[in-house]
Amino acid sequence: TGAQADAILGELREIKQLLARQGGGAAVPQRPSAPPAPEIVTIPLGEGPVIGSTDAPIALVEFTDYQCPFCKRFGNEIMPELQTKFVSTGKLKLVARQLPLDFHKQAVPAARAVLCAHKLGKYEPFRKELFNKQESLSDETILAAAEAAGMKAEAFKACLADTAALEPTLLADGAAAKAAGITGTPSFVVGKVTDGKVTGLKIVGVSTAAMFVGEIEKQLATLAPAPAAEQKPKPKS
Repeated sequence: TGAQADAILGELREIKQLLARQGGGAAVPQRPSAPPAPEIVTIPLGEGPVIGSTDAPIALVEFTDYQCPFCKRFGNEIMPELQTKFVSTGKLKLVARQLPLDFHKQAVPAARAVLCAHKLGKYEPFRKELFNKQESLSDETILAAAEAAGMKAEAFKACLADTAALEPTLLADGAAAKAAGITGTPSFVVGKVTDGKVTGLKIVGVSTAAMFVGEIEKQLATLAPAPAAEQKPKPKS
């Protein structure tokens, strides 16, 4: 009714006036939310490319998409420092697992190409070539990257044509990411290696080199020290 409508409007005017007297309805300050707790996960290392000694006690597993600009940033700006500090000394291995995202049209072909480069022993130079051509990825530029990385076109094309041999690894990588709650790239798991699995901290998104270095050093510090060599008594003269 008209009377009810007038009453409602009157109440709204009163509320508006009350809020104005109290400072215009300013929001009550909220306490800052606590940062999320570190998440520890366990995933298999998989069958994909590895940079470094297979016997390294610590692994940094990267889930990557070769059309992802943040993955390129990690590869170009952070990964070289980790290789110098830890991979070259046998303390760390870098494990590449594929997570091509649906909205990147060339991500799946690039992921298959990476697995072929791994089979042909040219993963590391091919990775760099792919990132160099990231903004113009196509079947043609992927082939050009393979040739620039030292692969023969015929062998590379033959590997790509055998999709049945490549799909199990791609599916396993996707399943491992899903099990760890990883949906974006780049994402990482860094931790100790035991029985073909890595247990450690999940890192979502690219961060600073210092953060990765600090976490790797923390993991290394927890390793049991190597047993001291037994001292044999010197023979008496």
